[in-house]
Amino acid sequence: MSFYEDNKFFIIQKLQVDMAGLSEKEKLEKYEVIKPSVRERIYNSHPKKDSITEDDNVIELKKFYDELFEHIGEFDFNYILSNLFFENRVTQIAHFLKNNSKYFNDLSNNSSLDKFSSLFLEFIELNDSFPNTFLKFLINSICESTSLSILDLEYGHSDLGFSSKYPKWLIENLCIQNDIKNIMFIHLTVIRYLNIKNLFIGHEFSNRSAIQFIHYLNKFYDVSIKAGESPNIYNFKLRLTTFLNELFIRDYIVKTPILTSQGAHLSNGFYIQRTKFLDRIDKAEILNNDMSNEEYSYLFESLLNCSDERLKNKIILEIKNKIKLFDYPDGLEFMEIQKLRENSLFIDSLFKTRFYLFEL
Repeated sequence: MSFYEDNKFFIIQKLQVDMAGLSEKEKLEKYEVIKPSVRERIYNSHPKKDSITEDDNVIELKKFYDELFEHIGEFDFNYILSNLFFENRVTQIAHFLKNNSKYFNDLSNNSSLDKFSSLFLEFIELNDSFPNTFLKFLINSICESTSLSILDLEYGHSDLGFSSKYPKWLIENLCIQNDIKNIMFIHLTVIRYLNIKNLFIGHEFSNRSAIQFIHYLNKFYDVSIKAGESPNIYNFKLRLTTFLNELFIRDYIVKTPILTSQGAHLSNGFYIQRTKFLDRIDKAEILNNDMSNEEYSYLFESLLNCSDERLKNKIILEIKNKIKLFDYPDGLEFMEIQKLRENSLFIDSLFKTRFYLFEL
């Protein structure tokens, strides 16, 4: 079977018959409606290496991507290319598409390419797509965009320079850059490199390096906060997680320590450090985001659980601004706040100060 054979009637009806006669804009609008269903079908049809040989799996993958570009490419080209980027046999598949797929080559010049797709396509067009050239492409992309050297991406004497230098670069750039998309591109390139080299899994120093990575991420975050800066780490992690979870190749991607879930290859020491990191993520959510649409009960409850003065001041300012705009809590919210007042003198005092009219 193949993607087309698995979904033949759906493709004919939804992507051909229903799209006939529509303008490009109308087609894209219609595709947005069925996109979740399309992507679920792609996920289910993606060739899995079960009992078949490696060579047979590569043959299936070549056909699979050729069919994706033929039937889905005009609607979701960037998405398909992002998945291809993370395939273990990416160079073999890309080489095949470059030399055999009319649909892939026709679509590679479209105007809707994002930065991620543009740079990946540039690599495919300029190289013969051998594994070693792809690895060099990743290394050059990382080193040219960050303060890391080639040596930082390899273990020395049990030391991985990446684990201390990359967190520093990441936090500094999340403080000064508004373009999270660009930082995400670099991080996705880093993830791809780590998946090839297995630096955080399967190496005798993996656990130590993962602990160092999270430790330095926490350290440089705290340094930036003390300096009056606010790294946009929450939005970065949220967008990165969303992007990766939407890929149909997601089950095969080993992530950096930022996104790592529970695994036997990492020690309790790592998860202690990661818990501290996640706590900083929660704080960053408050510091970096507009809370004007949050309910009063949420704001007061956040104050109750907050020990950081900077966060408290941000939340109190949000409450003040809502009052200035005559955005008052409704009856149900007052009931929720009343419960919080009974358990906290601070909340009770703040409420009386800000909502004294309601106490008359």
